[in-house]
Amino acid sequence: MVTIERYFAFGSNMSRKQMAKRAPSAVQQGIAFLPDHELVFNRLGSFRPGGVASVVPKKGSRVYGVIYLLSASDLRALDAIENPSAYRRISREVTTPNGSRVLCYLYEAFPEGKFSPGREYIELIVKAATEVGLPEPYLKHLRSLVPVP
Repeated sequence: MVTIERYFAFGSNMSRKQMAKRAPSAVQQGIAFLPDHELVFNRLGSFRPGGVASVVPKKGSRVYGVIYLLSASDLRALDAIENPSAYRRISREVTTPNGSRVLCYLYEAFPEGKFSPGREYIELIVKAATEVGLPEPYLKHLRSLVPVP
């Protein structure tokens, strides 16, 4: 019997293409938001230039993303990809557009400071967020994070 897990992606893992490589069993269930948190780039990437995405508590803010259903073995594979010395997997309740609350795993970085994301990385996040249909005000916020050339 295959155990199915719920994972909330808010960074580059929102990308279907990236998740197909990292977790082949992953199926998008829909969008959701993590209440009272904000998207930050508080750790330098291991294999990407610039800061990488994480979440931190912030009253009244929301981080939007995608809920994936995936196998427990693919979730363990993500643990390794997300680098256990850089991220920890935690569970948090996210809220769907219809108001349902869903318990999901997500990855939270061990903070190192405040960094700007690399252009290619944030453009990947913006593209994935657009493809999955995140709300326009949130997309506008993400677009504002793209470094000016």
